[in-house]
Amino acid sequence: MHTTYALFPDARESEENLIKVNALIRVRGADLFEYHSPFHPVLQATNECMAWIAHGKGLNSDEMIGFIRKVAWHYPVLLVYRTENDTRWSFMTVGVNDPNREEWPS
Repeated sequence: MHTTYALFPDARESEENLIKVNALIRVRGADLFEYHSPFHPVLQATNECMAWIAHGKGLNSDEMIGFIRKVAWHYPVLLVYRTENDTRWSFMTVGVNDPNREEWPS
């Protein structure tokens, strides 16, 4: 089933975490029959990317959410997603009030 994901990281977040998520997608993609693209920029203001998108048939929402939760985000990141059969978008925010986080940026 085709799924589209849009990722909106906080503007203060470095692209390092997005690179980590894309690495997880690529490793998982090697085992998939159906292709799922890594995140790529779709909305840019000046030199900063504001939104990233990934779509394909290879990853279901639970797998993608798992990849995004594996990364230690310093600031909140919003994931919005929809499968081809849905009429509405689903969303979740990651990186908010993580009690397991040992250090927070100042």
